Amino acid sequence: MEATHDQLKCVCIGFKKYIQMAKRSPKIGLSDCSCGCKYYHILAGDSGKDWGICWNKESHRAGKLTFEHMERCKFFKLK
Repeated sequence: MEATHDQLKCVCIGFKKYIQMAKRSPKIGLSDCSCGCKYYHILAGDSGKDWGICWNKESHRAGKLTFEHMERCKFFKLK
């Protein structure tokens, strides 16, 4: 059974901080982890449309469930 978006939001460390930043600056586009970072790997199935995992061992998001629109870190690398 595939996890729902709401279930994944509960598991994602840092999602609340992302939402707070997005609310403070709704007109400013945040840099996305999913915008070509070679360390961002999408989840299988429909969840992969919005969710992935960071595999950069130097990043603070390493090994963590990550929403695709979360702000990219300083280790962002294009594919």
